[in-house]
Amino acid sequence: MARKGKVGIDYFPFDTDFFGNDKIQLIEGEFGMSGGYIAVRLLCKIYKEGYFYKWGADECLIFKKSLGIEGVSTSLINEVVNGLVRRGFFDKTVFTQFGILTSRGIQNRYFEAVRRYKSVPVFREFLLVDVSKMINVYILALNVDINSLNVDINPQIEIEKEKEKKKEKFKKENFDFSFLENDFEKPFSDWLEYKKGRRETYKTQKSIEMCYEKLKKLSGGSPEIAMEIVKQSMAANYMGLFALKNHSGGAAATPAVPAKKSTLDHVSGVLGDVLTDYRNGDY
Repeated sequence: MARKGKVGIDYFPFDTDFFGNDKIQLIEGEFGMSGGYIAVRLLCKIYKEGYFYKWGADECLIFKKSLGIEGVSTSLINEVVNGLVRRGFFDKTVFTQFGILTSRGIQNRYFEAVRRYKSVPVFREFLLVDVSKMINVYILALNVDINSLNVDINPQIEIEKEKEKKKEKFKKENFDFSFLENDFEKPFSDWLEYKKGRRETYKTQKSIEMCYEKLKKLSGGSPEIAMEIVKQSMAANYMGLFALKNHSGGAAATPAVPAKKSTLDHVSGVLGDVLTDYRNGDY
């Protein structure tokens, strides 16, 4: 069986005011210093596994053994865990439904730490944060026995399927589309198909990435505006991408310069695009 890719992280940011947090102070008020210590050790275990940890009787026994402290029973550990869930340190809904220890804060820190990972498989049911803009994250459906989590699950097959779907969607050879954010897939793929129909396809990785960056800049980072920009160029049979003539959604905006000068600026812009593409070897 193929070796699994790394999922956990080796270290995580720790707030210097951790023990001053109301939730932790309440836990220590109820269970003594053992409560705060158990909370920290649980965080270490979660981040070592990834962004969540399945909690049950066996996990509790293993956790107790790893603590190596006399007088700390499994009963006390479970009481601390339930107290942390009750006070919102861990997400109550995910814990109740799946027996999973995680939180929004844990996930925010985890996904920030794994930005450089090649691929990060995640379960949709456990997600508490938005990961749609992370191109290395692959969202999987929970279709396995919950008792097998963190033990023998191997999502690599599902990850490869997602990669193949993305390759098939663009049907482009010799280009790396890992730079493309999910929200911009539709407008950018429509633009590439339009250029292909004009027999003006991009021929270098650099030129296609520059085109993508231009679309993002013109749209101000909005996928919806990017789609309108693409539609505008396609409808007008433009060779390049240009800012929307009317971004307000109402009547066309009154130009700040005479129409003749506006037309000249437009032609200059088109010629500039042609020269840029020519230098990049796209024609």
